[in-house]
Amino acid sequence: MTQIGYLGIDVSKGYADFILLNDSKETLGKGYKLYDNRQGHESLFNRLQAAKVKYGLDQIICGVESTGGYENNWYNSLWEREKQISIIIKRLNPKGVKHQGASKMTRTITDQVSARNISLQLIENKDKILQHPTPDLKQSQARRYYRYIQTLNQQKTAMTNRLEKLVYSAFPELLCYARHGMPNWMIKLLLKYPDYQSIKKAKPSSLVKIKGITKDKIVKLKSLAQHSVGQPTDVLLARTISSLAQQIIEITEKIKEEKLFLQQHYHSEQVSLLEQTKGIGKYSAIGIVMEVENVERFESGAKMASFFGVHPVFKQSGDGKVKARMSKQGSASYRSTIYMAARNVCIHNPYFKEIYAKFRAKGMNDAQAIGAIMHKLTRVVFGILKSKKPFDAQVDQNNRNKKLQQQKSKLAQMDQKQILKEVEMIKNAPCSSRTFKRKKAELQPQTP
Repeated sequence: MTQIGYLGIDVSKGYADFILLNDSKETLGKGYKLYDNRQGHESLFNRLQAAKVKYGLDQIICGVESTGGYENNWYNSLWEREKQISIIIKRLNPKGVKHQGASKMTRTITDQVSARNISLQLIENKDKILQHPTPDLKQSQARRYYRYIQTLNQQKTAMTNRLEKLVYSAFPELLCYARHGMPNWMIKLLLKYPDYQSIKKAKPSSLVKIKGITKDKIVKLKSLAQHSVGQPTDVLLARTISSLAQQIIEITEKIKEEKLFLQQHYHSEQVSLLEQTKGIGKYSAIGIVMEVENVERFESGAKMASFFGVHPVFKQSGDGKVKARMSKQGSASYRSTIYMAARNVCIHNPYFKEIYAKFRAKGMNDAQAIGAIMHKLTRVVFGILKSKKPFDAQVDQNNRNKKLQQQKSKLAQMDQKQILKEVEMIKNAPCSSRTFKRKKAELQPQTP
């Protein structure tokens, strides 16, 4: 019988705690702490080899939590030595490890206790964890770069929000042009003219040089500045607004530069497949691939949609029934990426444009219809990456027709007498009028 050891690794900044268990959840030796340097890594390899001999282990499965990057050095070192010392290294979801500790009703949490919880997670979910494919190193490095670009976007959003609050004091009427976000011309305007006083004094010939400002807009701006209720600004507030505008312009250019660099230097089969879907650009394709990581970890498109929180959910209790909405559980980064892709396919892809129109015809507003397209597109992405074939609208339409036929066939096979009997039972049940109407509506289309 194969003897397996389970090494839990709890990573902290600069060091990690280790504990080794066997199949019976017994501790093999004492837990120990090693530092994240060459001596610590070599000591770990020597300890693992010694443990295999001492306890007669054929293999050691190592688990490390995803901790925002601190685990990468340990993970990469063990991954490079997998074949050499017969070990397997897997990266675990911290949420699962947390629930593992909660299920054991652990009162005190220490680094050693956390390492033990990781080992227990490996033991109790070994088959499922081992099925997870090893991440591609090239993709992992690209993901870090992608996250860096996202960080720049977050910084830009924070600065823009701060600028909006300042403009509200200096020239509130200007914000009528920023109901859907600050346009580029406004930020360039604030760089040179940070308040209503400076705009009132500005020459039209100077204002018209700013791209996006027309002569008609100059007249409107002058009129707004003339009757503004904004506070008179001093040199410090004006400087703050100008500096923020300058930073936003610079970071916007930086984001464009980094996006272009990523598109030029990252290429993969998955990105190429997604790009062939009309409406999905290269950067969106890269973003989707970075978030999905490896499609093999999902059993179906529905499970992938659920993982990223784009599936519909509703809460029902008694007579009450809350309207369906998007789950929004999971990666917000994925949802922002698939949102832009959904917007684009609804504009440029006739197939998705038709589906969007059908949702609107059913009474959905724009946001609801786009949410439904996000769910649909996620399942399409799963099919593309799983089959390794580009999107074919006819194949998707055939699948939809097949599912519809199966539903009709199931209804046709239902016992009509049983349905009528259930309708009669509802009439005599002491349920509320709301429940009665809903159940009758569910059953009525199925009656002869």
